[in-house]
Amino acid sequence: LDVTSFSPDADWKVVNGQLVKKVYVSAAYDANDDLIGRYEDVQSAIDATGTKTVVMLANVQLPTLTNPTTRTGALVVAPGKDITLDLDGCTISCDLNSPNYPANAILIWIKGKLTLDDSSGTNAGTIINTCATSSPWTRTVSVRDGGELVMNGGTIDSVRGNAMQIASGTVTING
Repeated sequence: LDVTSFSPDADWKVVNGQLVKKVYVSAAYDANDDLIGRYEDVQSAIDATGTKTVVMLANVQLPTLTNPTTRTGALVVAPGKDITLDLDGCTISCDLNSPNYPANAILIWIKGKLTLDDSSGTNAGTIINTCATSSPWTRTVSVRDGGELVMNGGTIDSVRGNAMQIASGTVTING
């Protein structure tokens, strides 16, 4: 099958000359709960213009964070953003293997406002650092620079290191 002239629709893409179905891991909705789009990664849903709620559609293993100064693999809620992340029973994980940069290895940087929910009914949604050999100074979630986390559901965990750091920000845990 020659796919070089294929024009992919919203659910297909061409990768290395092969036609592959996209795997959407998140969906973004605006303040009126209208769908903005489905995304193959979580950060794109967070960054989409007008995003108010990001709903996880599948489990996500982010790339191993080997150089946190470039924040590769990390998710960032930028200043001025006000996002609800509905885990919907899914897991966001990352191997924070960063022995050279132990103070900077962070899975989610919250510098805006993030409300964490889990609408699955089981509260099984999890954000976790899965690396058992990472530095004890790694952080799964860091609330900093005036950021705010409101936790209504889900779990924040770390196999090793800190599950959460609060550095000049606020955290409210409701559930």
